[in-house]
Amino acid sequence: MVSAQDILNTEVVKRDANDNFSQAINLFNNTDAIVITDHGKYHGMLLKRTLMEPTVTLQTKLHTMLSHTPKLTPTTPVKEIARVMVENNVYYLPVIHNDVLLGIVTADDVV
Repeated sequence: MVSAQDILNTEVVKRDANDNFSQAINLFNNTDAIVITDHGKYHGMLLKRTLMEPTVTLQTKLHTMLSHTPKLTPTTPVKEIARVMVENNVYYLPVIHNDVLLGIVTADDVV
């Protein structure tokens, strides 16, 4: 059975939670999701759809813009991943083991 550890992306774009949005906006040229960390620990995800928020300015701190998506374990089956993505209308999910970010799984990975 295929699980999260079989399809996760380990090349993840990361930014610190206290960075300004101006420090992250150009990263969306290459990705649709940015992992936000706080002192190196997973804090949440910044999704490209955030660009549509009318209250976002270049000075907005990233920690105020986070999406707190469900977290996957390395053994989460792909069928469960697909269900979680559909139910939460999210197409990027972090894979976490022992509070360590291993990578993310995207809807493209699931397909």
